[in-house]
Amino acid sequence: MQVKLILVGVLMIYHFYCEYMLQKLKKNELSWSSIALRLWNELATVFLVSVVFIIELKHEMNWIWGTLSFIGLGVVLMLIVRLVKKAWKK
Repeated sequence: MQVKLILVGVLMIYHFYCEYMLQKLKKNELSWSSIALRLWNELATVFLVSVVFIIELKHEMNWIWGTLSFIGLGVVLMLIVRLVKKAWKK
């Protein structure tokens, strides 16, 4: 229960920071690269899938392994984005 609440709290902080980033974008003050913004977008997906995973499979699997596997998924997504970036530069 506490893990779900923590993840939802992190998602709320993510949402508020996205609003802050949007305001900076409107003023043309945001200096993030397109790759950094893509990774930032995937972060929310990893958290959302982790919350759903914890809710649906709480009795079948330990939540720690489930959350760690989705963090691993996020790392794999990051590596794929970097490989695509290198391929685009060539």
